[in-house]
Amino acid sequence: MQVTRLDIRRLRRFDDVSLAPAPGLNLLIGDNGAGKTSVIEALHLMAYGRSFRGRVREGLVRAGAEALELFVEWEEATGSGVRTRRAGLRHSGGDWTGRLDGQPVAQIGELCAALAVVTFEPGSHELVHGSSEVRRRFLDWGLFHVEHGFLRPWRRYARALKQRNILLKQRVRDAQLDAWDAELAETGEELTEQRQRYVAALAPGFAQVADELAPGLGVASLS
Repeated sequence: MQVTRLDIRRLRRFDDVSLAPAPGLNLLIGDNGAGKTSVIEALHLMAYGRSFRGRVREGLVRAGAEALELFVEWEEATGSGVRTRRAGLRHSGGDWTGRLDGQPVAQIGELCAALAVVTFEPGSHELVHGSSEVRRRFLDWGLFHVEHGFLRPWRRYARALKQRNILLKQRVRDAQLDAWDAELAETGEELTEQRQRYVAALAPGFAQVADELAPGLGVASLS
């Protein structure tokens, strides 16, 4: 995948900016506060539906503007050649609208599934030093893109967990929790199996890269 155009409107300090990345490596050079990170943030927002620097309401929309707007055009290889794709996102901090290849999308996950972006930013070390939730989110992001059967149990699990937590706050009887406990157990087991298979698939590549970067550390493994 190669991004060929990125339009940014009313994101942080930007008013209206358009970039046309060249094939290969692109470098953004500028003074502190010039907006270099905001360009990366724009791509991250399109691919994840959120910013890596906090919620959309926290300064992401330019001061005085109603909403930010992003447009991305990219090329991706297909079995018959190269396909050009386009996606747009308008986000007010509360509501959002999106389009993919000229058609409106009902869920922001449709944009996230189409545009795969891996971002390295100042908080990326949390994948190692942070909580287990960060690592689960990393695994789930990968599964979301490669495993077609992932989204269904993930949504079921999230719904069951939310409902169960509501009942716990209401101090309901244990019997009322049984249905949600069963749902959590069933979908949780399915998610765990998918995550385990994904880690096993990542392990050989991880070991190879670790050996190239730091051969003195010996054999590296994922678990």
